[in-house]
Amino acid sequence: MNPKIEELDIKNNSSRANLLSRLTTTIKERTMDAYPKFLDRVNILLKRLQIEKGTSIDLQIFFTGHHSKEDAEGLDKVLENSDIFFPEFVAWKPDVETIYNDLSQGHIAPELAIKYLGEVYPPEEMNKINDFHREFFKKLYNSQVAIGFVDLPYVHPLHSVKSDASSEANKAFSAEHFDDMLIHLRSYLTGWHIFQTERENYIIEHIPEKAVEIINRNSALKKKTHVHLGMYLGAAHTPAYIDLRKKYGGAVRRHFPNPNPNSYTYTLFQEYIRKLNFGKSLTNEEVAQVWVFYAALSSVEDDRDIEKVGHMISKYVKRLQLSEMRDIFNKMLALNEDDEEGARKILSQYLPIEH
Repeated sequence: MNPKIEELDIKNNSSRANLLSRLTTTIKERTMDAYPKFLDRVNILLKRLQIEKGTSIDLQIFFTGHHSKEDAEGLDKVLENSDIFFPEFVAWKPDVETIYNDLSQGHIAPELAIKYLGEVYPPEEMNKINDFHREFFKKLYNSQVAIGFVDLPYVHPLHSVKSDASSEANKAFSAEHFDDMLIHLRSYLTGWHIFQTERENYIIEHIPEKAVEIINRNSALKKKTHVHLGMYLGAAHTPAYIDLRKKYGGAVRRHFPNPNPNSYTYTLFQEYIRKLNFGKSLTNEEVAQVWVFYAALSSVEDDRDIEKVGHMISKYVKRLQLSEMRDIFNKMLALNEDDEEGARKILSQYLPIEH
C-alpha cells in the first residue's frame, strides 16, 4: 500500500533525525526494517515530484562493477535517455559536482576533469578514479545531462560507522588467534552492512530534493511534463530491485553492462554483504572465507584485473573447509609480516590461482 500524502515527510525521516539510536538497534531489527523503508522512499520520490512539480518521472539505475572500462558499456545509452543523472560518489565535495557538470556541458575535457579532481582530493584518495571512471568521463563529456550527487557527502556522521568497521577489519587482519579473527571480522562485516544499508537509505532520501533543486534552476527542465532520471550504482546495491519492479512496473528500471543481468556474479565479499542485507546470518565458514579471500587478493600482482581475479578467488575459496582455513591462518601467522612470497606459497597449496 502506498504512503498517504501527509506521510511524505523527507527531511524529518527518523533515519536522519535519530541516527545514533538507530545504529544501536539490533541487526535483526535493522535488516527487517531497512528495505521496506527503501521501497517507501522510492515511492516518496515518485509521488513528491509529481505532486510538487506536476511532473511525472522515471528512474533508470545502471548497476555495474564500476572497476573496469568494460563495466561502463551501455552507460552512454542511459546518459542519452536521462535529463538528470546521479553518479555514485561516496564522500563527494561541492567542487566535485561543479567539475562533473562542467564536463557534462563540454566546458572541460575528461583529462582536465581528472586533474581538477586531483586538486580536490589528496593523492591517497584519488584511487576513487579508476578505468571505469575514465570511461564514464568520456561518455559524460558534452552529454548535456544535468549532474547531481545524492550519495553521502564528505562530512557526514555515517562515515564514523565505516571507520569503526574498518577498525574491526584491521583487528581481524592483525589477530594472533583464529577465533579472535572470526570475532573481529564478523563485526567488520556487520558494520559494513549497516553502513551500506544506511547509505542506500540516504541516497533514496535525497533523490527527491536534489531532483527538485535541479529542475528549479533549469529553465528547460521546468517546461518538461516528464523528466527522466538516471543513476549508476555498484552492482551490490540491488536487493530491492525485484520488489521495486513489482510495485512500480516500468517507472523504475535497471540496466547491467552484461545484457543478461541474471548472469552477473558477485565476489565472495559482495555476496555475503548482500546476504546480510536480506536478513540472513553468516556462518563461521563464510566469515573465514572472507579472510582468506582478502589474503589471496592482496597477494595478487597489481597489474592483474582485480575484479576478474576476485571472482576467480571467490570460486576457489568457497570450496575450503573451516579446518583448512584455520591451517592457512596459522601458517601465515608464522611468517614475517613482509614475506609476500611465503604467503603466496602457502595460499597456492590450497588455491589453484596464479599470483
